[in-house]
Amino acid sequence: MVDDALSCGRYHDVDAFLDEALSTWRTSEDRRHDLKRAQAAAASIRELREGVTLGGLTIKDLVAEGRR
Repeated sequence: MVDDALSCGRYHDVDAFLDEALSTWRTSEDRRHDLKRAQAAAASIRELREGVTLGGLTIKDLVAEGRR
C-alpha cells in the first residue's frame, strides 16, 4: 500500500504517508468517542422522558431551571 502510494506520486515519502494515516486514524477515533458520548446523552434524555429524575428534579424542573 505504501509503495503504491509513493510510486503514483501521491506522497513524497513514507513519513508523509504515515502522517496522513495517523491523522485519519485520530479523526476516526475522535468521531467514535463523540458518537459514544452522544449515545450516552440520548440514553439519559430517554430516561428523563420516562420520568426518571436527576437529583430529585424532573425534566420539567430542569428545563425551568435552565431558563432562569
